[in-house]
Amino acid sequence: MTPTLSDLRARVAEARGPDRILDRDICIALNYVGVTGASADPAHIPENLRYDPDWDEEDDLIYEFDGREWCTEAEKLTASLDACVALAERVLPGCYWHVERTGPATGEAIVIRPGHADDAASVEAATPALAMLDAILAALEARQQQKETR
Repeated sequence: MTPTLSDLRARVAEARGPDRILDRDICIALNYVGVTGASADPAHIPENLRYDPDWDEEDDLIYEFDGREWCTEAEKLTASLDACVALAERVLPGCYWHVERTGPATGEAIVIRPGHADDAASVEAATPALAMLDAILAALEARQQQKETR
C-alpha cells in the first residue's frame, strides 16, 4: 500500500538524517524517478513504479516505460538539497522555495505554490534537506486538500 502524504510527512519529521527506505517510499508515492537520463524529459512518466524485494538493493525502483521494464536507484531526497529542488520543480512547477540552516545541522524550509501563499507553511527538520522535503510534501498535501474540498 502506498503511504499517504501525511504518513510520509510524519516519517520525514522523525528522520534524523538520510534514509534510503524513506527516499524509495517518497519516490513511489509521488511516481518520481528523478531528472537524470531518460527521466529528464517531463514526458517520461513511469508506469507501475514499485519496489521489488527480490531485487538486489532495497533502494532500487522498478518501473515500466515505453513498453520496457527499467530499474533506477531512488533519488537521495533525504540527503540532498539539489535532489529536493529537482523534485519541487517536477511536482510543483513554478513554486517558490526557501531553505536555511537554523543550527549546526537543523534546517527550516518553505515551499509556496504559485498563487497560494496563504497555505504555505514553514517547517523545521533535523537537516536542511529534510526540511525542504517536508515543505514539498506539505505543499502537495495542501494542494490535495484543496482539490478534495472543491
